[in-house]
Amino acid sequence: MSLYSHLWFSFIRNEQWKRNLAGKIIFAILILQLFFTFLITGLYFDKIIAKSGIDPIEKFNSYLLWYFIIDLYLRSLSQPLPTIDFQPYLRLPVRKKKLITNLLTRSVLNIFNLLPLFILIPFSFKMILPDYGMNRTLIYISSIFLFMIFNNFIAAVIGYSLKTQRTGIILRFCILISIIIICKWGIPLNNLSVTFGKFILTGNPILLDCSLFLCIVLSIRIVGHIISRNFYIDSTKSNYKVNSKFKFFGTNSFKNLGEAGRYLSLELILILRNKRPQQVMFSSFFIMGYLTYQSFIDNNDRPFVLMVTLMTITNMILNSYSLNLFSWESTYFDGIAARKTDFINYLKAKFYLLSIISTTIFTVILILFIIKHKIDFYLYLSALLNIIGVNNFIIMCLGIKNDFRLELNITKKNKAQGFKWSYLFTTFLLLAVPVCTYLIFYFIFNQFIAKLALAIPGIILILSHDWWIRRIIVPRFQNRKYKNLEGYRKLKY
Repeated sequence: MSLYSHLWFSFIRNEQWKRNLAGKIIFAILILQLFFTFLITGLYFDKIIAKSGIDPIEKFNSYLLWYFIIDLYLRSLSQPLPTIDFQPYLRLPVRKKKLITNLLTRSVLNIFNLLPLFILIPFSFKMILPDYGMNRTLIYISSIFLFMIFNNFIAAVIGYSLKTQRTGIILRFCILISIIIICKWGIPLNNLSVTFGKFILTGNPILLDCSLFLCIVLSIRIVGHIISRNFYIDSTKSNYKVNSKFKFFGTNSFKNLGEAGRYLSLELILILRNKRPQQVMFSSFFIMGYLTYQSFIDNNDRPFVLMVTLMTITNMILNSYSLNLFSWESTYFDGIAARKTDFINYLKAKFYLLSIISTTIFTVILILFIIKHKIDFYLYLSALLNIIGVNNFIIMCLGIKNDFRLELNITKKNKAQGFKWSYLFTTFLLLAVPVCTYLIFYFIFNQFIAKLALAIPGIILILSHDWWIRRIIVPRFQNRKYKNLEGYRKLKY
């Protein structure tokens, strides 16, 4: 128990947990509300589905396999991996095996394992106990719980594999493809799930539970082996190597842009070499793929709806990186400020990077839309010009005021860095303003004038980017430079 007491003392004695205390209290209230909602769902599940006229137990069983598959995928994306600060134990007689056991035990104590119990246990005792007795009820709960624990350790294998090599990404992708195949080919998973639930209730599930137990033991051994081989997991370097001279993304590719091109190359190297920007871009492309797939299965061909979808996807991905535009370099910004840096070209490189990202995302999605939908090319071109000109100008103005420190490598202490609730509002605002502008001019005048209302501000800001970077962004950046440096050194979270 001493290791767990050490974790508790390190938490309450750390000043970081007191920062942004109001936000953490609100988050805790939302979590409690979520637990309460699950509890009410478990207690009144029979009344919730009473209108369908289906047996509640059969309906509940039809969701089981769906739950296990989706749960595994969500765990692979967001299940927290327990870590430990090993430095204090280096001079103490604590075996590495004990530390690994502590990590494995703590991995079970997460919301993915606790939250479903608030539905499973009330439902089982209310609906299954009267018909099948106490023994079958406990077997039913324990079998489903064993599946949850199995998913827990498989997700841990994927998570730790992502820290040490790229096989975790392949496993994630395979799970996603499996879900798509089940939905697309109409595999009768509901019927299989009902049969599975009936087998637990009426059959002999000892073989099933023994098999699950052995699979859990095997997955625990695999996770333990991965942690043991890479014990200092947060200092493990990525196997992904980036050549100092790129054939495409290197300095020579942007030599025509001069000094700004050199800074642009460094920005791209920063994205490719470090874990946090890699994770941000990977998550963003997952969102892009999901929303694009949803638009494909939707038969709505209205140009305005497709334009809003395009702008939503582009803004979400762009903002996930760009709202921390200067914080990505916060760990070594002292060196940038101390050197005789050409801040005009430095900021131009930021604008060029935002323009490349937004144009690439917008173009890729537009090409996919052309395959399925009828498009209004000039409407989408107006939207793209507005994003490159207006949105990127606003993002750079907002990014200057962000003085949050952002570590490039992800560890236990800094995994929540870089996110503020105001980012969601900013993303919504950057989408709402051009959409409202288009609608106002469309209803007052016509569609042609509405397209011009989107395109003209973007064109003006794109053509005059050298002027407003020199006259607006650089002075504001210079005025905020030392205040940002102070913020970067405070280790704000």
